[in-house]
Amino acid sequence: MGAVAYDQDLYSWSLEQAKFLRERRFDQIDWEHIIEEIEDMSKSEKRALQSFLETLLMHLLKWRYQPAYQGRSWKFTIIEQRKRIIGHLAENPGLKSKLPDVIEVA
Repeated sequence: MGAVAYDQDLYSWSLEQAKFLRERRFDQIDWEHIIEEIEDMSKSEKRALQSFLETLLMHLLKWRYQPAYQGRSWKFTIIEQRKRIIGHLAENPGLKSKLPDVIEVA
């Protein structure tokens, strides 16, 4: 394995692993942790989408059920979250198939 320990310095470990991959030094790659990090990245992207949806849904509900408090900040939050969701799905098109599940959780 590499000289940098995964559990002691994730930043340096990541850079070292990227270097090993670029140099095709496959015998030095920490495969177990590389796989774990890639899986975690996909979970992180899904959590980000869920967070955008939760914020959007919360503000849409406020907008609908508390009309006396409707203001510019709620409107801008709704617009911003819609943009973030669209952008996030454009950057991560594989998440589109997960959208119904993520909406249900949100």
